[in-house]
This record gives sequence, structure tokens and C-alpha cells, in this order.
Amino acid sequence: MAISGIEPIKDQVIQELDELDETELKQIADYIAFLKFRIRHRAISVTNEAELASLYVEFENEDRELAENGMSDYYEGLCYNQPRNSNRD
Repeated sequence: MAISGIEPIKDQVIQELDELDETELKQIADYIAFLKFRIRHRAISVTNEAELASLYVEFENEDRELAENGMSDYYEGLCYNQPRNSNRD
């Protein structure tokens, strides 16, 4: 059956569905369920990506601060524990 460009898409789909047997209708129903799942999954993924980007920036700044503070503490510890030069001759 050729689908004409004049009929609305919904009417075309209904006409095609009317010609299908029960097994084919079950396959179409499964495919529609898959499409709905995929659409929901994409929406969740986009939300998670935006949230992850925000968290990345937040933790990046926190890590930088910890590293800077930690390095100065580490340097001070090295200086404190550094053996003093002594002449052992």
C-alpha cells in the first residue's frame, strides 16, 4: 500500500495497522515500548550529563584548593624533617 502525502500521518499509521495480523501488531507494540524507553533514557542521560558537569567543576575547584593547601603543608613537613647539615669530618 502506497502512503500518500495528503493524509495526516496518524491516519496513515492507522490504515497500516489495520492491515497487520496479531503477531505483527505485537511487534509494533514492542517497538513502541522500546521507543518510549529510549526517549526516557535520553532525557535521564542529558540530565545526568548536566549534573555531572556541574559536579565536575565543583570538585575540580575543591581538589585544587586541597592540593594547594596540601602542598604547602607537605613542604613545611619536609623542611621540618630535613636533616641539618653538619660537618662529620
